[in-house]
Amino acid sequence: ERKKRIEILLSAWDGSHPGLERLTKYTMNDPDSYKHVETVYWDMGSHLVIRTTFRGKNIFGGVVTNWVKAKSDMEGNITEILETHQ
Repeated sequence: ERKKRIEILLSAWDGSHPGLERLTKYTMNDPDSYKHVETVYWDMGSHLVIRTTFRGKNIFGGVVTNWVKAKSDMEGNITEILETHQ
């Protein structure tokens, strides 16, 4: 039951987290180049930790792979960025 409730927060199409994807695109050099690679999550009881790996163009136009890890409440709202790799 809990796993189903959590998985509703993720895209049925590619497993991405819509809120984290929007936030990530907002901070990117070229948001149109965003390509979702993988999203994983850890259920921490009162919240989730979500890590999304993605590809996108950097300031020089090269395609790089990065990830962002964030804390989400159980309604899917991103409450804190925990770590990024860019």
